[in-house]
Amino acid sequence: MENINLELVDYTDDKAMSGFKEKNVGKFDCIYDTATGSGHGENYVSSMAKLLKDVTGEYVQINGGIATLMRYFTGTMKPQQNFFLTSDEDNQTDLVEITRLLKSTGVKPHID
Repeated sequence: MENINLELVDYTDDKAMSGFKEKNVGKFDCIYDTATGSGHGENYVSSMAKLLKDVTGEYVQINGGIATLMRYFTGTMKPQQNFFLTSDEDNQTDLVEITRLLKSTGVKPHID
């Protein structure tokens, strides 16, 4: 894996999020959304999807409300949007695997 750029943004900082969104329209191959639908009213799907590269960009979310679940189970997710049904019973195993994969690539997060 070469030319990997990983960016993490503090979504609780409105100024940082606004600046990040403005300067990154159409630049990302993948957005991994762990906040949308987590139970506190977050919904970043529409505002973050425009940061994806046209056609090839992928939006991945791991939480969702009833509408997301219905689209997932009926096969009507939006183009470039993916949903992974997760369980809170074994999240540590998933996080350990994600960390292992990141370490194996040598990628270091860039915090803007």
